[in-house]
Formats: sequence, C-alpha cells, structure tokens
Amino acid sequence: MIRLGKILFISLILVIAVGPGLAQDVAPGEGGILIQANTLGDPNFLNPLLANTTTELEVNALMFPNLYDIDPATQLPAPAVENDMTTGMALGWEVSDDGLVYTFTLRDDLFWSDGTPVTSADYKFTFDALASGEVASPRTDVLDTIASVEAPDPQTLIITLSVASCRGLDEMDEFGVLPAHAVQAIIGDDFSAINEMDFNKAPTATSGPFNFAALVEGTQVSLAANPNYIRPVLPEGYILKNVPDKTIALEQLLAGEVNMIGTFDVAQENFAQLRELDAAGEVQAFESIDDGYWWLALNQADPTNPQDGVDEDGNIIVQDPHPLFGNKTVRQAMMMSLNIDEIIDGALNGEGVPALTHASQIAWAYNDNLTPYPFDPDTARTMLEEAGWVDDDGDPSTPLVATEDNEFAEAGTPFSFTVQAQTGDVAVDAATTIMQRQFAEVGIEMNIELLEFGALVGELLGQEFDAIFLNWTNLPTDTDARSQFNPEFDIVGSGFNFVSYQNDDITRLYEEARLVEGCAPEDRIPLYHEAQAILQDDLPYLFIYAPKTMFVVRGNVEGFDPFPEWQKWNISRWTVLGG
Repeated sequence: MIRLGKILFISLILVIAVGPGLAQDVAPGEGGILIQANTLGDPNFLNPLLANTTTELEVNALMFPNLYDIDPATQLPAPAVENDMTTGMALGWEVSDDGLVYTFTLRDDLFWSDGTPVTSADYKFTFDALASGEVASPRTDVLDTIASVEAPDPQTLIITLSVASCRGLDEMDEFGVLPAHAVQAIIGDDFSAINEMDFNKAPTATSGPFNFAALVEGTQVSLAANPNYIRPVLPEGYILKNVPDKTIALEQLLAGEVNMIGTFDVAQENFAQLRELDAAGEVQAFESIDDGYWWLALNQADPTNPQDGVDEDGNIIVQDPHPLFGNKTVRQAMMMSLNIDEIIDGALNGEGVPALTHASQIAWAYNDNLTPYPFDPDTARTMLEEAGWVDDDGDPSTPLVATEDNEFAEAGTPFSFTVQAQTGDVAVDAATTIMQRQFAEVGIEMNIELLEFGALVGELLGQEFDAIFLNWTNLPTDTDARSQFNPEFDIVGSGFNFVSYQNDDITRLYEEARLVEGCAPEDRIPLYHEAQAILQDDLPYLFIYAPKTMFVVRGNVEGFDPFPEWQKWNISRWTVLGG
C-alpha cells in the first residue's frame, strides 16, 4: 500500500534519527522517505517534453522513462544497465550500414503507474507531438536530425535519421517519453493542448523508480515508490522540498528535516564545514567540478522588440542590435573589467575555476589551449572610449555616455543596464555585487534585479532583458551548443538561444562536427575547439566561473554510491536508517 498521506506531509514534521545503527534487510517501500532540499522553486512542467529547469529535470528523471540507459561510470549510452535516473526502454539496438536507421528492441517489463505497458507507441507519440510544431518544447533541435519514427510492434522502435549525425543517438533521447494513452485522453488530436494541460502539474501516469503523488505549490513535490518498477525500490518515497535559500537548506540538513542537498543547493562557503562533518561520519559529501558554468548573458538584440532568429522558411531575421552590447569591442572591454579570481573568492569562497568559453571543462572535446582574458581596467576604458563611450562630466560615480560616433546607441545614452538574477542565493548575491563594483570602476552602471527562479526563466525566454546571470549545467561532453547559439533556436518564449546570437562560422562548425564521416572524436575535436575559441572571442556571454560542487546526504542514508554526473543513479537502493 502507498501511504500517500504520510509522503505528502511528512516533511513538515519529520526529524530523522541520527546515530549509530546497523544496516538491515529492507523490504521494498520500507526504506524511509528521502527528502531533498530545493532552493530553485516549484517545477512548472512535470512533463519531460516541456521541462527546461533544473527542478523539472530533477523530478522528471525519477518519474518518466527514456529511450535507453546511460552507464553512470562511462557516461555513455548502454542497453539495460542500472541507472534509476534514466530508466531506459531499450534492451539493445542495431544500426544500418549507412548509419541512418536505428532499430531498437524494447523491454516488456516497464509499466505506467495505471498498469498500462510502456511501449514503442509511447515514444512515437512523444516524437510526433514534438514534430507537430504545436508544442512549446525546448527540444526542437532534434528535428534537424530525426526524420521519422516507426513503431511496428510494442517492443520494436525504428528511428530514421535525415543525416548520419554523430549526435543522432544522443538526440533520440533528449525529449523523454510520455504515456500516449493518458495524454491522448486529454488532448485528443490537438497537440497544442499539451502546452496547457493539467497533466503538466499532476501527471496521471508515470513510470520510474517513483510515481507522482502530489505537487503542493510553494512547498514540495511528493513521489511514491513504484511497486512495479524493474528493480525493487526500497525507499517509501521521495520529496523535493522547497527551502528559501542554501543557508536554510544546510540548517535543515543538520536538523534532520531533509536528508540530502543536491549540488545546486550547497553553498561553497559551507564546503569546509561539510568536509569536517563528513570526516566525523555525520554526513556523506561527494565533491566534483560542475559540468557547466555561470555566465552573464548579454542580449545581442533590441530587448524592446524580441524576434525569432529565422522566419517560417528558415531565413535569418536580421534584428536590431542591443544599443549597449551590439559591439564586440564593448563586450571584450566588459570582460577585461572583471577580476574573475576576486569573484570566485567572494562568491564561491575560492571553490571554483574561471570559465573561458561555452563548454564543460571535464568534457572530452574541451579546448585546453584557451587562455583567460586579463583583468585590465585601463585597457577596458580605452576600448570603451574607442567604441564611443566616454566620461562626459569627469565624475567617476556616473556612467559613461554614448558619443555621436557610437555605433548602436544614441548620443547621450548612459552605459547603464539591469542584470536579473535569482533571489535567495548567497553566491549569486556576492557575484553580482562584485561585478557591479568592478564595472562601476570603468564607468559601467549595472543595476541588479533579483527574481524567483521561475520568473527569472520566464524573463530569459521572453528575451526582453538586458543581461541575466545564470548557469548551464549537464553540458554535452562533445561540447555541441547549436541549441544555445544557432539562429533557428532563437525562439521567443521557448528557445535556448535567448541572446539572439548569430554567427555564420559557429553555425557551420557545429554542423560540420555533427556530420563528420565516421564520427571519430579526433576528427570532431578540431571543429569544436575552433567553435569554443570563436565564442571566447565574440562573447555572447561573459564567461564567469565553473564552481566546484558537493552533493551531500546525511550519515544515516545507506546505499549512496555517487558518480560525478549521476549522484542518484542507484536511488532505488537507498535507505534511511531510523527514517
């Protein structure tokens, strides 16, 4: 029996016992309730086709299947390995000689929470919804690669690519799998209804190590152990509990009100304390380097008139440049105005490294030959003056103003902009405050507006911002970034090229890397390295830092055996002693 009421409300009263105890055999569903702190706010979409925030991805990974599993040790696709965060449908697959047709054999022991089998029809339905053009999904980049999907029988799936893409297998698994029967019962034949259906906040059929129980907005998401999962699920349930900030997340961990904190919710200033607690056995702390980075996104286009990057025929739409950031020299001067080491010390307590370009620094295609911009305020001032920004009143407390020769800004326009960032994050507060001071020293006024995470993402996708301080994580190991920087992904309201960046060389390099004959990494690396160098020079974002990370569980959580990218890969085997 699923004790739903207990799972819904236990986080309000639970104080988890800590102390010595011996591991015992635990029956499925009797291993205690896992409660994870969450500072990023409510999920908007409990639907993998629409999900685009960390919170959404965190929860959906535990409730919806994927096409195949990822081996947590190698980070590569693998048939039927154990990974509770992927729950793969595929037992194996074959590829045609020309590399265009993938035939998957699917397992027959996956079931939705209402008892309906998970089949090839579910994958085909999800893809058809994405391909319809009626769903506001951020995953439309896969349509450049996948030509068609066939489901000839429940356990066979045939996927045909339009080109023999080196990213084909990756892209087949980027949009999750929806329960066709449950969603069709809601939308009929109208795929556009997926965007607003009640399922997005309360899915009626799920299939992962946990099933959906409830979303209490502003409080928590509750999941219950799936008694019909492909492996026994020992925990009784999983709760993602909202907390105001990272300080309170740590307080609640130490008080036993939560029993884990994810990498996004552990402040670097607390690393030293947590290392001591780990040594004492009170917590288990797993350290790594983030597979992404933090950036200051600079809108390349006029924020008063956001437009898509291409028209209906795929032609580039030339947009009016942002009056402050349209000039590359200005962006480079801004980068040279920032003392990144000081920002890392102040925001991360020194627990981070400078970000140099758009890529994970632990990726196999990362360009190790890049060097950071120097911190050189004097040169930055000279570059700004050359770009038409001058001190017109001799007062260092006021911003520079545009001259008649300024390329994009009207004469007299002050160099003043607003950066939007997430509220309740001490590292964000420190980083933005330090950047504000450093910019002011060269005559740039940066105002700070703090927003709840969901509102911040809305501003980002709406493209009416000047600048946003945020981060990417879980970046691909081949460093492909078409969805962030190619014009076809500049889609107002949903696209990830929210800075409206356009660069023909970047578009070409990512396409060539995707289509390298034979897909040998050594043949793709030079193309990705060149793209990373261009991005570092062109600066659609100011690249700030990559934090060191820590995933922490209490000492009484047994079974915790993390990998850098997959801390919860075996969460079905975790138990809470005394929980």
